[in-house]
Formats: sequence, C-alpha cells, structure tokens
Amino acid sequence: MNRFIISIVLFSFIRIVAFSQNCDSLYIQSLKIFDASNIKESAVVIESCITQCPAQTKYYMHAAKCYYQLKHYDKTLKNLQLALASDSMHVPAYALRAQILMNAEMYSAAITDYEKVLTLIPVADSTTSIYRVNLSKAYLNTNQYLKAYTILKELYVADSQNLELLTNLSVCAMKLNNEMEAALYLQRILAINPNYTAGLINLGFFMIEKQEYSKAIEYFNKALSIQPREAYALNNRGYAYYKLGKFENALEDISTSLSYDPSNAYAYRNRAFVYSATGLLKEACSDIQKALQLGYISMYGDDILVLQKEICAEK
Repeated sequence: MNRFIISIVLFSFIRIVAFSQNCDSLYIQSLKIFDASNIKESAVVIESCITQCPAQTKYYMHAAKCYYQLKHYDKTLKNLQLALASDSMHVPAYALRAQILMNAEMYSAAITDYEKVLTLIPVADSTTSIYRVNLSKAYLNTNQYLKAYTILKELYVADSQNLELLTNLSVCAMKLNNEMEAALYLQRILAINPNYTAGLINLGFFMIEKQEYSKAIEYFNKALSIQPREAYALNNRGYAYYKLGKFENALEDISTSLSYDPSNAYAYRNRAFVYSATGLLKEACSDIQKALQLGYISMYGDDILVLQKEICAEK
C-alpha cells in the first residue's frame, strides 16, 4: 500500500516537473522569437504559454512587451494589470504602464504609477533618473510646477549639461515667477547650444512674458530658421505679432501653426484674440469653442472665458 502511494506521489511530482519545464520552454521560445524581431509570433507563443501554464509575472510582462511593440495598447495594459495582480511590487509593470499613459496624455494616471515606482525604489540613483524625469514632465503637464521643479533641481545637480532638463527648469521658474532664475537657465542653454530650438522658443516666450515682443520675435525667427515647421514657435511668434498690432502676420503664423498641430488649444485661443481684434467675431467665437473642446481650461486656466463673455452671444 505504501509503495502504491509513494508511486502515485512520485508520478504526480514527475508530471508537475514536466509541466513546468514545458511552460518554461514555451516562455524561452517566445523570448528567442522576440529577439529575432518576429514580434507577432512571439506574442502567439507567449499567449499559448499563459493559457496552458500557472500564472507568472514574467509571462504577463513578456506578453505586454510584445503587444507594446505591436502598438496593441489595450492588450498591453491588460497584461500589465495581470502582472501586477501576480506581483503588486513589480516596478517594470508600473513603469511601462506609466509610459503608455504618458504617451496617451493621461498625465494624472501616469503620475500615480511613477510615484508608485519611486516608492518601490526609494534611493535616487541613475536607474531611477528616467522615472523622475518622466514624473517631472507629467507634473509640468498638470501645472504642478513646484513638484516638477523640486525633482528637476535634484536631477540638475548630477546632470547640469542636460538641455531638456534645463529647458523644463526654465519653464518651472517662469511659472513660479522666478524671473532671474529662469533667465539663468535659458542663458545656460544657449551657452551650451545656441541652436537648441526648445531653448530659443522658451527664450522667446520669456520675452513675451516681459512684454518685449520684438525681442521675442527675434528668438522665434532663429528657432524657425532651424526648424521651419515648429508649431510652437509659429504660434508664439504670431501672438507677439498680435501684441504689436501686426494682425495679418499674426493670423498667418497662428493659422500655419494649427496646420501643423491642430490639437493646440493655446493656438486657437491666440487666433481668437486676432480675430476679435479685426472684427471677425464669429470666427473668434468658433476658435474659443474649439480651444475649450481641446481642454484649454484644464491646461492653461480660464482666462479664455473672459474673451468669450465679451464677444460671444452664447456663453
């Protein structure tokens, strides 16, 4: 009797080991196919593995990576959720989900995931830099300038030559009304690379904030000489022209900007000002409505409502 029981247990153990080996074999096969750049086939194999085998975080994560490469983001997010259900402390799952949310401009949700990542990796080092950079960008896009500034200042200590970092620091300083610090960052950008387009655009915007519109146009002109289709430079140069009363130039620039970036709510707001100044109130109100539909208030504030109240029949 004991031998029979022992035989059954041994047989079951052998079956479990064989089953586990088959699962790992499928997983490894999928990895090799992925490395050979056959992403679709890799996804098929890992799905077979997931169907046949007990849940493992690594299976779901590999499936998520496959679908991310294939731009099937719904399936990516589904597998990331399953990976986190299997291991709620899995940093790569939170990080990849945060990146997808950032790309979809779902910044508040991305912030939640990046903040979780940084609680799981509490010691700031080179491996966390990209997460902190992305978190700072999410803060910037949700107007949380002090939080973004705090992270960027920490990163600046270790990487004072990083142009993107300096550009974002200059934005934070401007938004926090620290004009002198903003100027220092902008000057440093051009000292490192006088043709850095983002730096030139921010310098132009800085001059708009100081109401030095002709100087702003000079910086936008230089940016556009480097990147003629730069929508932000065109939009802001158009606004500077508007403030100088050069409405024809303003309308041309802002309309061209919108042809390159039709989702820019701020450009519709700027063009509404130009239309209003030239008596085209119907067109101005149409642009105000478009800006509101694109989320202007959540991104920039409710100043546009003042113009709407002044010129539009329907509030």
